[in-house]
Amino acid sequence: MSEPGRSFGAELRWRRLLADVSLAELARRIHYTKGHLSKVENGIRPPTVELARLADAVLGADGRLAALLEPGRPDRSTEGAVWGGITVDTAEIAAGLTFPARRASGPAESQGIAAEFVAVLDQLRRLGRRTGPGTVLPILEGHLRALTGLIKTVDPAERGGLLWVAGRFAEYAGWMVQEAGDDVGALAWTRRAVQLAGEGGDREMAAHALVREALIALYRGDPARTVDLARRAVERSWDLPRVRASALARQAQGHALGGDERAFRDLIARAGDTYAEAADAGPSPLGSAVLRRPERLAEGWSLYDLGRPGEGAALLRTELAAIPAGERRTLARYGIRCALQFAQDGDLPAAREHAEALVADLRAVDSATIRHDLRRLITTLGRHRNDRRVRPVLAELRLVQHAQLA
Repeated sequence: MSEPGRSFGAELRWRRLLADVSLAELARRIHYTKGHLSKVENGIRPPTVELARLADAVLGADGRLAALLEPGRPDRSTEGAVWGGITVDTAEIAAGLTFPARRASGPAESQGIAAEFVAVLDQLRRLGRRTGPGTVLPILEGHLRALTGLIKTVDPAERGGLLWVAGRFAEYAGWMVQEAGDDVGALAWTRRAVQLAGEGGDREMAAHALVREALIALYRGDPARTVDLARRAVERSWDLPRVRASALARQAQGHALGGDERAFRDLIARAGDTYAEAADAGPSPLGSAVLRRPERLAEGWSLYDLGRPGEGAALLRTELAAIPAGERRTLARYGIRCALQFAQDGDLPAAREHAEALVADLRAVDSATIRHDLRRLITTLGRHRNDRRVRPVLAELRLVQHAQLA
């Protein structure tokens, strides 16, 4: 039986023998060499999280191998978690705000100056989907400074609309700061968005901010905090279907990161139903404006974390085909994940095809979250660097990586 304190290599060997899978068969099914796996089992080579997740799926270990390598689990308490040396809890901030019975519904209620700023934010969001945060952030921050100055001087009748818009500007600034690789700065902007929106009577932002924090936790590889934040967002968004759908999707992804496939499947199905409900309610100023079925992309993304890269790649390929060609940031984010999963599944022709199609988008939209998967893809393809068909695209990806880090 599995014993506490057993090394990863010993646990892997025990799980493999329990499943009656030979070392050669496991190597074939997860696309590592037999020699590599032998060294991992004998403690000569360190395991990776990716290897653990793949082995979990093949051996039916329910995430227990990955749990040996990942410190954060969904059942761990994360109240008062410290991020980058500071304690950040948007839920506490939101709980301290008093909202009117009816929340501001957005641009339809914004008049005059507020409506002009709404139009500017829409333009900046379109620009951000095609370029990097370095292009958008200076413009965004300049407009937000102008907005906060105006709030102090305008007629009270316009103040609520300006506060609503300022909260949206701050929320988008947080997203762009995260894309630039500054998680602590992103959390600070998100906190500011909640404060501004709260003053303007916008309850929706308080719930959405928790979804944003959950996404940061997901990208940081912290399943426990992802699940906790997303669960609180679900509780706060009972009458906000778009936010609730996003919260359910993040909660599902957190469980996938933690290896709990049953909880993931249940929550991602609920997210799909709630996104359908949200579509009937009309467009929202929060979240993506270009994804047809966000829950399907979230599902494809997280199948990698569950050790099912082939399934995830196939799903992402289908959903990517529906994204317009000009949406470079979205195509790069999910496209790199798709190529990575094809490579991890051993389908080198498909991985090569998707990676080659991504190069121009990757050059256009510098992003810390995309760079993370780019490194993984380069590492995975690097195992096949002696394959002459892989070398050209591997060289292109390394050039992109070098340019982004310069």
